[in-house]
Amino acid sequence: MRGADHHSDTTAQDRSRSGLDFVQQLLAVSQGESPSLREALQGLAGAFGAAAAGLAGPGDDVPTIQERVCADGKTSAACRWPWLDRPELLRQVSRAPAAQPVQTGDDGNWLLTCAADGNDAEWLVWLEAPAQRIWSTGEAATLALAGQAFVRWLLQPGERFPHLVGQSERLSRQRRLEAAMPIVRRLAHDFGNVLTGILGFTELALSQLGPNAPPRRYLEEGYRASQQGVQLIDQLRLFSRRQAATSASASVAVVVREEQARLLEAWGTSLRLELALPSDLPAVALDPELLRQALAQLLDNAREAITGEGRITVSARTTQLSGTDCLDLYGSPSPGPCVEVTVADTGSGLSAEARQCLFTEPLFSTKPRHRGLGLAMVYGIVHAHQAGIRLESVPGQGTTVHLFLPQAVLTPGAMKAAGTAGANVGPKVLVVDDDPHVLHYVRTTLEQAGYRVQAESTAADALASYQAAEDEPFRLVLSDVVMPQVTGVDLAKRLLGQDARANVIFMSGQVPPGSLRDYFQGGQVDLLEKPFRPERLLGVVRAALARGASGFRGH
Repeated sequence: MRGADHHSDTTAQDRSRSGLDFVQQLLAVSQGESPSLREALQGLAGAFGAAAAGLAGPGDDVPTIQERVCADGKTSAACRWPWLDRPELLRQVSRAPAAQPVQTGDDGNWLLTCAADGNDAEWLVWLEAPAQRIWSTGEAATLALAGQAFVRWLLQPGERFPHLVGQSERLSRQRRLEAAMPIVRRLAHDFGNVLTGILGFTELALSQLGPNAPPRRYLEEGYRASQQGVQLIDQLRLFSRRQAATSASASVAVVVREEQARLLEAWGTSLRLELALPSDLPAVALDPELLRQALAQLLDNAREAITGEGRITVSARTTQLSGTDCLDLYGSPSPGPCVEVTVADTGSGLSAEARQCLFTEPLFSTKPRHRGLGLAMVYGIVHAHQAGIRLESVPGQGTTVHLFLPQAVLTPGAMKAAGTAGANVGPKVLVVDDDPHVLHYVRTTLEQAGYRVQAESTAADALASYQAAEDEPFRLVLSDVVMPQVTGVDLAKRLLGQDARANVIFMSGQVPPGSLRDYFQGGQVDLLEKPFRPERLLGVVRAALARGASGFRGH
């Protein structure tokens, strides 16, 4: 099926009539005789006497390029799409009743129109011509009609272009999910304020009651219930997040190992957790704590889907996302290099109805007495970091979730600091504390999380160990502040005098956080206040490793 040939003496009126004739022919063909998308675009370009025609599928912010074909049937080289440099162009085209002409420098002249489908998703149809071409008002009006008919032809029922139909439906469901985000964000803010007052005054009341006071146990129960409310608020905030919180990077291998230590202790022996993590896996552009929360939710979902014995597999690999690949994902993925993290279980699987609801209703859950929000929270994290998510499940055959996380752009030094070591080689950490119980607690917690730990009880031994590790330096030093003979502050001064890139965290319950700045310039002194729980320790360590060299300078 071919459009009209382009002749130099063809008038704009003739081209408009030729464009309408082509669209009428396109809509009249039967399913078996229907042309391919490439043939249809070639015919559209020929009918309007254009050099090329193109189609962009619906996207969240920027359309995803689907196809661009020259009038002679050849594939034209990719160019700089006008809406990348002029974001307001899409809004103008969307509101205009007729197609809009756009000049792209000295080498091109575009005519663009926006066409909505039955799922309220907008598709972009355009024509391209040499810079000297002047588009008439008749051609602009005709292309607007042709664009609507073209999209109608693409998405009519049948098996003609199922991937395009699926993209339209997926985007429609995702928009319904995102429509709830502003409401959830406001609720999280208001309820957060309410809980702050409840928790604050409850703590004040508890501080004034003796251990045997009759009302104390009631207040303690209320305090624990309020803590559950805080966890719910955190889930709501993660779901409704619109922008990435930081520009930090994370090691998938390190975060997975931390979760492995937690889960194996909670699961017992009925479930097996298998890891397949390459040693050269690059860091991802995601805050380590947010990555941990997303993976923890997916692993908890997998565990709850298994009754009795079963297996959960976590694997990762590097891959390259194309524009077409992004069409199959929820979230806000962008084409480019990424790390694909897969969590697969041998559980009961999900029905088709359940899969439809997962990315439409944030409070949907397949588990009795659950509030949902788990997968919605993962979606919020993914959406805020230009990442993507895809879920596959068959009833009785388990569920597989794929996360596509953009690779972090790091310097070689920052890559080392981020802890991008492989599955069996974690970042190297030096821990110093004269209290044997604290030293054992910190060492055990870090080793269970996959770090390689050297523990010393004196500053002198720590300094000797640091100096001896020339082949593979320590990425982080955790030091107590108050120690006999040589304090942690003096130790840090000596380390930084020898190595300005030294990365230090002080552990103490006696030093106010601001006072350490009296000893070090730069304002990036880390203080981990005692007592601290394992989650707090690991969070501070991850943040320090992601930051890399702290920039301390000793006086």
